Amino acid sequence: MRRLLMTAAVAWAAATSAGATTVPADGKKHKVKHEGETYEVKNFGKKVWVYHVPTVFGRKRGAIIRDWNREVAQLVTGCTLADEYVDPMSLALEADLVCSMKEGAGA
Repeated sequence: MRRLLMTAAVAWAAATSAGATTVPADGKKHKVKHEGETYEVKNFGKKVWVYHVPTVFGRKRGAIIRDWNREVAQLVTGCTLADEYVDPMSLALEADLVCSMKEGAGA
């Protein structure tokens, strides 16, 4: 019984921590869950746009949201970011993608 509970706990932790998945480069808005937070992501191939959807209890501080948006953008594209712009009102991140040929997700 203990082994079954441990296996179930490990499977649940893996499923909840896996969070973000890749987003196709179709320019459409996709909802992504990562570490209990919800994001809207658009992948244009060479650019990415990420918006953190605020919770009912309000926003976190701007620096935290900017860091989370960067992390999600890198996770869903598999690329590094360049020429980032964060909208001061919505805190949405827009950035160019720098992908190696091996990664290829955003190129």
